[in-house]
Amino acid sequence: MSNSDKVEYARRLNGVLDYVDQHLDTSLELEKLAEVAHFSRFIFTVYLLLEWVKCRELMREYLPASGMQ
Repeated sequence: MSNSDKVEYARRLNGVLDYVDQHLDTSLELEKLAEVAHFSRFIFTVYLLLEWVKCRELMREYLPASGMQ
């Protein structure tokens, strides 16, 4: 993935976060969040899963290094 793609994806996900912040009092549907990000539902779901895996790996590295278990 090119650097410009990463920047674009980050911009799209920030738009989703802004949407979520503005609509906390409503039901947040995956279809709508994908639409806000300009992704298909499938691609949006895959992207979220990939980010979750990255976060999980970072936590696995961080927790032992910090002395936490």
